[in-house]
Amino acid sequence: MLTRYTNIHVHMNIRKKLSNKIISHLLKNRINNRKLLRFYWWIYKILNIGYPYRQYYQKQRQHFIPQFLLKNFKIGSDNLIYEYERGSQSPKKKSISREVALEEDYYTARDKQKEKSNFIEKEIFAELLENFVPRIINHLKQSQNVDLTDFEESVLASFVAHQYTRTPAFREQVKNFILYLILIKNYKKEDLGNIEFIKNIIVRNELNISLGELINFRKVNRATAQYAIYGAENHLILCSLLIGNYIAEDIFRKNLHILETRDPDHFFLSDNPVLIINIKNNEMDWPTGWDLKNDSIMIFLPISPRRCIFFCNRIRKGGRIERENDDFVKLVNLGLMFYAQRFLYSHIKTDTLQKEFNTTRNF
Repeated sequence: MLTRYTNIHVHMNIRKKLSNKIISHLLKNRINNRKLLRFYWWIYKILNIGYPYRQYYQKQRQHFIPQFLLKNFKIGSDNLIYEYERGSQSPKKKSISREVALEEDYYTARDKQKEKSNFIEKEIFAELLENFVPRIINHLKQSQNVDLTDFEESVLASFVAHQYTRTPAFREQVKNFILYLILIKNYKKEDLGNIEFIKNIIVRNELNISLGELINFRKVNRATAQYAIYGAENHLILCSLLIGNYIAEDIFRKNLHILETRDPDHFFLSDNPVLIINIKNNEMDWPTGWDLKNDSIMIFLPISPRRCIFFCNRIRKGGRIERENDDFVKLVNLGLMFYAQRFLYSHIKTDTLQKEFNTTRNF
């Protein structure tokens, strides 16, 4: 006989399957009627009310760049990719599923009972964003028009936002911010246990801490960051998720474009693949922050060796698909190298890319 606890989860699993079918239906049929979308979204939210946290844990290596995106840059038909490491002599072939852009228990957090849990990786990334985004990315890889529905654009914006905040590089940004609060603003690590504190002070930055302050602070206190907030891994994961949710709307409000390369140029990925550039002065400083409302901020993500999606506040003069702009392509590739924490990933092996990558510094 099923226990009450089991009954609840069986019921919630049925509701979840129905809600996922709604999203699949909206994407498959590319529904763009706003009244209909609002109706479906209302049903979706009802189905997900009270979805319970479930404790489960299995030791595993987890990707911080999803495999479907890495496979767009794979070598031929193999499940391999060239991994360029800053400072190395040449790239190496690596397995996408077993060796690239992953870390052991990367999303594993401890729940209120101090037990390890894979809830975040399984429920948020694997079963939600990564389940629905590949169809949108595949469409943009080959489409001659940027013709996404509002719903598709909102899903894509959420994916890009969380791809920006889910990497080890971004967690370093958050760690630097938290360390600044502790050492300069005299907050305590215990404050990080308060969800409202995290939302107001870290996510929304209500203290108006400037990017320049964080950059200067990091230069002086870089070594300190390695131990000053030891044991705060849960908070880094939570902050990254909340910031991803926060900036998704800012990305959605910008205009989606595609930047297309031509031979011999090509795009590659980095281990920090979402690139943010202040196009007004082409600034490249670390950290890049998470205030994306500025008119001059542009956001880039390569989706194949030939195409890179980007978001900006206004429609570009050349339209939504920008071709034959070699300088623009070079700027993006330089930015990807500069902001890479340690690795680049590509479908081809070239000494030129390795040499150029070696001239960039590690932030």
